[in-house]
Amino acid sequence: QIVSACNTETISLSSTDRGVTIRSGKSRVRVPTFVGAWDSIQEPPKVDSFITVSGELVTAFTKGQPFLAKEESQPSLTCFALRIEDGQLRLSSTNGSNMYSHVVDYEGEPNFSEIIVSKEVAQSATKVFGSGDSIQLGVDSNGIIVMMNMEGTRILSAPQFAGVFPDINRIIKAPYNPLFKCKKSIMVDMLKLSSHMTDSKASYMRFESVEDDIQVYFPETDMEYDLYLEGAEIIAPFEKIFLNPGYLSDCISTVAGD
Repeated sequence: QIVSACNTETISLSSTDRGVTIRSGKSRVRVPTFVGAWDSIQEPPKVDSFITVSGELVTAFTKGQPFLAKEESQPSLTCFALRIEDGQLRLSSTNGSNMYSHVVDYEGEPNFSEIIVSKEVAQSATKVFGSGDSIQLGVDSNGIIVMMNMEGTRILSAPQFAGVFPDINRIIKAPYNPLFKCKKSIMVDMLKLSSHMTDSKASYMRFESVEDDIQVYFPETDMEYDLYLEGAEIIAPFEKIFLNPGYLSDCISTVAGD
């Protein structure tokens, strides 16, 4: 944090028994070191088998964050689940009402079927690894999660969360009937418009199928309007759909492509 606040292009670091000195131009900051801190650092756990995944896993941790439960009354819903399914690694998060799920390809032989990862560990992973990394993932004999880059220069180890994650396969694999499709940018603009047109944060948006168009309505507004999802394609006619704008925004932000 100190280094990032330095406004010179070049900084220098030097260390003594008293601490580390950071110099930036004419400025100097000395950060004290803690005696014995390195002595308490343990070797990373030994893992007999890793799978290798892309940094797509880290991106999925970030995108799935808004779908975690905020309340500690359901502790397992504040965590991510990593499951081996059909030769892929599935990451899932849910708050009981909304759900995020993403599958990542892997190489190697997994030594686990499911890992429950706390949000704190997931947040640490997004800081230790980048989207361009290849990451080795495994569990040691005591159930400790180990993640490391291919060079072994960055290692994250943490205990699994002790709990049971809900079975979301019945939702993921349930058949569904698409109703309409539109460009992502059009829907994002409509969500922005909802925040300007309503007096308070709207609790819902209403979509109606009107002939060959989709009309959009907002509650709690004094404005007169006729709003349509431009260029939307109706796949199956429907009467009305009510969606929460906040939840819809979280879902759209996780979708790749246009």
